[in-house]
Amino acid sequence: MGVFVFNSTGQDGQMSVLSSVIPISLAALSLSIYSSINKQKLLFESYKLSISEDGITREQLNTPTINIPYSDINSIIKDSKGNFAIKGATALDTIGVPYLIDNYEQCSP
Repeated sequence: MGVFVFNSTGQDGQMSVLSSVIPISLAALSLSIYSSINKQKLLFESYKLSISEDGITREQLNTPTINIPYSDINSIIKDSKGNFAIKGATALDTIGVPYLIDNYEQCSP
């Protein structure tokens, strides 16, 4: 698929169109990637894990808060990278704890 433009002399102007379309496309792609990375960074930085007398709560930007009472915890799994998964009564009651969080050593037994 190509874009063809004919000028008044009858010669095709494909190169002139491509020379403007490619930089605009690259700029749009770069802006999209930059925006996505910033959103992921904000999401990661807003992660808050609270361990209280009643249970474990995870709060994070643009996601519902998850609170799992200790009596509803079915399992706590640690993967090979050091991430934890705290599983509650339902599939929706699962808290992922990344190994990159601050004070990770307090989470590990």
